[in-house]
Order: sequence, then C-alpha cells, then structure tokens
Amino acid sequence: MKPTQPALPDAAIAALRDGRVIDAIKIVREQTGLGLADAKTAVDAHVTGSTTQHVASETASIPLPAIAMLAAGNLIGAIKATRAGTSLGLKDAKLAVEQHLETHPAIRERFKAAAAIKRSEVIRIAVAIGAILVALYVGMAVRT
Repeated sequence: MKPTQPALPDAAIAALRDGRVIDAIKIVREQTGLGLADAKTAVDAHVTGSTTQHVASETASIPLPAIAMLAAGNLIGAIKATRAGTSLGLKDAKLAVEQHLETHPAIRERFKAAAAIKRSEVIRIAVAIGAILVALYVGMAVRT
C-alpha cells in the first residue's frame, strides 16, 4: 500500500491549528486554484478527519495534492500524486491530470505561469553555468 499524502498544504494545516478556518480555506484556494466550495470541502474533510484525498465535488477529479502540484507547475509531481491518491496506473493518472487541466481554466493558467517561471529559472542557471565554463576555459587558455 502506498503512503498517503497530506490533503491540505502545510500552511493551511497550520492555520487550522490556530483556529483560522477562513484563512485555511484562502490558503487552499491560493495554492491549488480550487474554487471556494471545493476548498471549503477539502478543509472540512480535514477537520472532520475524513480519510479521502479527493474533494467531494464534481469539479475536482484528482486528489488535492495533485492539484497543488499543478498550481506549482509540476506536471510529473501531479501525476505521481494522482497515482498515490488513487488506484490509477501511470497512463490513466496522466490522462486524469491532463483532463483536469483542460476542464479547469484557472488551474491551467496557474500551471502555465508556474511552468514558465521554472523554465526561465532553468535557462538562467544554464546561462550562468555556461558563463562559468567559458571563464574557466579562457583562464586555462591564458595560463598555457
């Protein structure tokens, strides 16, 4: 049996520990892209100790941790979280995540924005590494 993942972001759980239910709902909405009703359902499920990782709504078809991964621009993480939170295989989990992105424009936009930021960070790192390598090469060529 695969280990279960937390159904809410850590910041939302911390808000609940402090008795700030509304803040927890806001955090879930911000970090996952869920609507108000779905975020409230997820928080309520956590408070009541529900073991399900799915938001009890027809608007959410994948586990909440997978939605949070999508909001962070992590497609592979979303597929892994879907597999961990359901009995789906790799192909079906990938399809479920892709369908979720297609049917939820707000989450799709957050995913695209986060993925674009990740790509720009990778490019920046690659350019920095390239500059370091060129500097090392030039430094070695000058010494010889």
